[in-house]
Amino acid sequence: MFGTNLKLNDHVRDLVEEAKCLERDGNSCVVLGTVDPMVSHIIPYTWWDNKEHGNTTGDIKFRGPGLLSVNLLGGNCYVYNPHELRGTDKVWNMICLHPDLHKLWARGYCGFKYIFTESSNENESKVTLQFRWMPRTKKRLGQEIDISGTGHGSDRRQLIDELNLFHDRGNPLPVSCEGALRHLTRSGKPLPSGYLIHINMQTDETKRFKEAIDIQWACIMFAAFSGAAGNPELPSRQNPDDKAMQWIQSQAR
Repeated sequence: MFGTNLKLNDHVRDLVEEAKCLERDGNSCVVLGTVDPMVSHIIPYTWWDNKEHGNTTGDIKFRGPGLLSVNLLGGNCYVYNPHELRGTDKVWNMICLHPDLHKLWARGYCGFKYIFTESSNENESKVTLQFRWMPRTKKRLGQEIDISGTGHGSDRRQLIDELNLFHDRGNPLPVSCEGALRHLTRSGKPLPSGYLIHINMQTDETKRFKEAIDIQWACIMFAAFSGAAGNPELPSRQNPDDKAMQWIQSQAR
């Protein structure tokens, strides 16, 4: 069990770090180029803003390598530091986004995948990310699924078929999001999945920025594959043996 220092006070957002992010991103959305963006945390601010949240987040580090395919036990201990609540409230864990795009991202409709980093000069580098719309798979709230079976109608086959259909359709944005974004792009066309984003930053910030993006991407994919994208309740923590939960599972199937 992870234990955050009980003497720590709740953390208040660091406006100085947010100002650095606005300056770095030219006071515009890194995706759409619109002005007056909001500063968005990549690893959510509420993962580590008080002791209770810190304990919950800290417990994830023991499951991270298997669940998220990212190493949470190594050099990025600043993400899970029991002696400091503000470890991720830094410019390397922030990007500027249009408020509407931030809302879609927060609900798992879209995500950012790290592509590569290239040096611009001795002190600056350019990080390239890829914007992706996420598939809306069948809701599998609290379900235990069999990933070993491959036959027709198996859980694994159904998930693969859903993902193949999404890709065959060109990775479309959710219908519920289309109207919200059409008026934001310069061309008036929907924002395409696969769009590349380039962010210039100090070279010494790129490593942690990449790690934050990787953690975000793993969480977004996990939400999409479990059918949680767009669902405010997200995956359930309830006991799967509970009778009510069993009924919910049967309805979801």
